Amino acid sequence: AMDLLDHLKEDGALARYPMHMPGHKRNTALCGMPNPYAFDVTEVEGTDNLYEPEEVLLAMQRRAARLWGSKTAHLLINGSTGGLLAAIRASTRAGDEILVARNCHQSVYHALMLCRLRPVYLLPQEVPGYSFCGAVRACEVEKALSAHPAVRTVVIISPTYEGICSDVAAIAEVVHRHGGVLIVDEAHGAHLGFDPHFPKSAVTQGGGSRGAKPSQDAAGFDADGAFASLFRPRNGRSLAPKPPDLRLQQPVLRADGECGPMLYSFGTGTKTAVFGLF
Repeated sequence: AMDLLDHLKEDGALARYPMHMPGHKRNTALCGMPNPYAFDVTEVEGTDNLYEPEEVLLAMQRRAARLWGSKTAHLLINGSTGGLLAAIRASTRAGDEILVARNCHQSVYHALMLCRLRPVYLLPQEVPGYSFCGAVRACEVEKALSAHPAVRTVVIISPTYEGICSDVAAIAEVVHRHGGVLIVDEAHGAHLGFDPHFPKSAVTQGGGSRGAKPSQDAAGFDADGAFASLFRPRNGRSLAPKPPDLRLQQPVLRADGECGPMLYSFGTGTKTAVFGLF
């Protein structure tokens, strides 16, 4: 029987473009790393510490925050799944009600189970002629929060896997008026904000005529790098959860190793974008 390596080589040799995760799309030129084992390090002297960064990883976080226009950025090596788990754990307590879009990623449902939360579901309307969900509407969020005043955390996905973007500005305005916080899963929106033809990212959207400030409301999860490293940008006083809470939760949800190849790839990608090399 064919082993995994042979199977992957055979699949990689096919003349097709992968329209799926991870975001590197098998572009080996992005790697620039001849031997990834040489970069696979842990928290030893000279390599910095992912959860208490002081040197090179701190510089990477600041560069990522600058790139995405956020106040801070937390590097993740276990994908947007780990980021969502950490964000929800840090912004809720066991038994809390939480407002969740029904088309959220499965990691959100895992967080509901792990944190023993009581979900209130938002069901986005189906896109006519297709079998997938459309955008979450601010009026639906308003109705749900009015019916469930105990809710303090709202989770949506924008853009969706199919590319549907919700009006984050309007939703953020509603959530804040009810005293809540908004978490936006933006794993499929790493490209947003880099071209005027794209919608604005959740972290950088302006308030527009409604006066909302979603740059202070939204938590985005953006994919980048040859190994699909991810991070969580954060902006403003009202965003849940606070950085100390995230630093506490992230180590709980992953292995101890730094995973140097992922961090290297992420750092290379953000440096390229910041200095306009593509």
